[in-house]
Amino acid sequence: PTEEQTIDLGEGLSFTIESALTEQRDSQQLLIAAQVLEDPIIRSPMHGDTIALAGGSMSVAKLLSQMKIPPYLRSSVPLLVDRSGVVAVFGASSGGSDRLAQRFKAPLAHDFTNIYSSRRRNNNSEL
Repeated sequence: PTEEQTIDLGEGLSFTIESALTEQRDSQQLLIAAQVLEDPIIRSPMHGDTIALAGGSMSVAKLLSQMKIPPYLRSSVPLLVDRSGVVAVFGASSGGSDRLAQRFKAPLAHDFTNIYSSRRRNNNSEL
């Protein structure tokens, strides 16, 4: 995922990949160097998923619980996963927060060229 695009995930969710050079970038969006991802996919959480955070490895299920995301929404939280494991958990779209694996947080190691975010569409509002 190196080109700008929006992917409809269903259930009112969309996932967006933008250039980091976008002037209207939200500071809450995750900056990830797409060129370091190996065969990335976006998927729902699966039993046994873990993410390596600064404080150590944590199960995605526990992380979503700590974010106070209701159990009925947890299966719709998008994850960015590559061959190395869970890269990011996009809990913000379900009332939690977005979390990035520690190994992708080294700001001097890569040119951050892409922004990844997810959001829940509000069908009751006008643009």
